Amino acid sequence: MQKINGYLERFKRLTIPNEEVRKKLLGIIEEVVGVQIEIKDILIKNKIAHIKTGAMVKSEIFLNKRSILDRLIGEITDIK
Repeated sequence: MQKINGYLERFKRLTIPNEEVRKKLLGIIEEVVGVQIEIKDILIKNKIAHIKTGAMVKSEIFLNKRSILDRLIGEITDIK
């Protein structure tokens, strides 16, 4: 039989669902960069966002990376 603290250990690592973060990131990119991306083109793996899109859009996202990340962090902390 498993001890209760082993069972509760799982819940310590709970994070915001991946889908919610992708939706927030999608909205922020659309506002900051002005380009629409589909949610299926955003993959979050090991806390890194991978975006499947053209080189020009990736460059715009990279140039605006700081403002995108700042807004995303602000919105995620509001959720928690």
